[in-house]
Amino acid sequence: MGWDEKELLEKAKAGDVESFEILIQAVRQKAYQIALSYLKNQEDAEDALQDSLLKIYRGLSRFQETSRFSTWVYRVVVNTCLDHIKKNKRQKDRILSFSGEDREENPFDAVSMLRDESAEPERHMLQKEKTQIILACLERIAPSLREVVVLRDVQGFSYGEIAQILDISEGTVKSRLSRARQAVKEMFFQIMGEKGEQK
Repeated sequence: MGWDEKELLEKAKAGDVESFEILIQAVRQKAYQIALSYLKNQEDAEDALQDSLLKIYRGLSRFQETSRFSTWVYRVVVNTCLDHIKKNKRQKDRILSFSGEDREENPFDAVSMLRDESAEPERHMLQKEKTQIILACLERIAPSLREVVVLRDVQGFSYGEIAQILDISEGTVKSRLSRARQAVKEMFFQIMGEKGEQK
């Protein structure tokens, strides 16, 4: 890594902007992806990220370091996105839905269909179609279930990190994830069955 997070935090808290920038650079992309997952469009995600970074900079002296800096940043981003959604009611129904640009691979591992770049064209098209169905299924489940799928299976956070980001217990994270995967899996196979009948 080449730098020490604790040392950078101390310097940033003392007002060293360069140290703060280094810390933020390491988490910026993932923070943006989280914001995009919540707010769906790039402009809103950028706005939420900027608001988050301002809150983080202003609140840095109060950061207790009981969790990793990155976990704290992601929690601020989630809370900022939720504030944006509350302020903008038209976004409410679109919470945590995905745009086609977000990710092409399967966003959760309940149905294992990871993209294979070397796959022949027909197989690649079939996998892409299945992924789109999974994304559509994800949009139909409750936001509280959707967000754990996004944080775990799209963003790759651990159960502990998700618990800290969402301020819920690890048991609740696991329970919601299990329910979300099961709900999406059932919907997925129902849709695939209907498609098979139409052929």
